[in-house]
Amino acid sequence: MFKKISLLLFLIACSTYAFSENRVSSKFRGEGLYSWYFLDVYTAKLWADEKNIYEGNLSLELEYHRDLKGKDIANRSVAEMRDLGHDDLDYKEVTKVLTKIFPDVKKGDKILANYRHKVGIEFLLNKKTRLGQISDVETSKKFLDIWFHKKTSGKLLKKKLLGLIE
Repeated sequence: MFKKISLLLFLIACSTYAFSENRVSSKFRGEGLYSWYFLDVYTAKLWADEKNIYEGNLSLELEYHRDLKGKDIANRSVAEMRDLGHDDLDYKEVTKVLTKIFPDVKKGDKILANYRHKVGIEFLLNKKTRLGQISDVETSKKFLDIWFHKKTSGKLLKKKLLGLIE
């Protein structure tokens, strides 16, 4: 009986590890749905070690609820960054980089953004395919500002991701 319980606990521990092995943070903070008008676009989930998210590692996962072109994801991301007032960015270069990173997604696909403090962001598709990275830390933070800046267009989603509301 003890061996069976030990084996069961070992398997649970292994499955938990396998589930979280691609994230750089294990502390779940919150999740929320992003909708554009009446269209559900994605569900976002945040894992972050530190209260000030840019001081530690974080993982932001977007699970898409519809098919989207990678070019449209990149262009929308750049438009959001521009709307936040990040005037010091070379938007042409950022668009070029993000267009290379983001693939066309299908309903159910997940893009995981792993931000490592002082390193940048690495992107994964469905937890297995490496899409690319943003190595510049300041550009990485400005990309994440899409969700976490005080002027984000998704203020309710921000509060949900940070665990401030359910």
